[in-house]
Amino acid sequence: MDYSYNPYQTQDLRYPSEFQEEVASYVLTGSDIGSQKKKPIDSPFQRQVDFWFMAVCLGANEIEIPPVKRDRTRKFNDGTVLSTDPWRINLISLIALGKTQDATILENPGKVIQLMNDLASAGIPILLGMLRNNQQEALWSLSEYISKLMKE
Repeated sequence: MDYSYNPYQTQDLRYPSEFQEEVASYVLTGSDIGSQKKKPIDSPFQRQVDFWFMAVCLGANEIEIPPVKRDRTRKFNDGTVLSTDPWRINLISLIALGKTQDATILENPGKVIQLMNDLASAGIPILLGMLRNNQQEALWSLSEYISKLMKE
């Protein structure tokens, strides 16, 4: 496998603008909040792409995926960031195949990433719901929820 191959490198990775501040609160990158430093137990994602990808995976489990208007989203990175974890490139392709049941989608990286952005948009409210548990820290809440999903 050629790990330098990334058909998505020029595509914009996006999620709904309305979630920008809350997503940032669960991401360690840019971790200074005033004089306090974020802790992984409260902000369990290292980078925005990690949060986005988890939301993609959760969104892929949904039956209905409404498309999100581009003007209601924000670009947080481009697809070059996927090269830092090449396995994501393969999983994105597999998710696109599974959701569309059409191998020709892989001929159009823009359509694949648009689908991933739509899946992330569907998955973000689910992911935020997991993280918002006021009874415990975000990392434990997320771990418990994922554990329950795996058992189902």
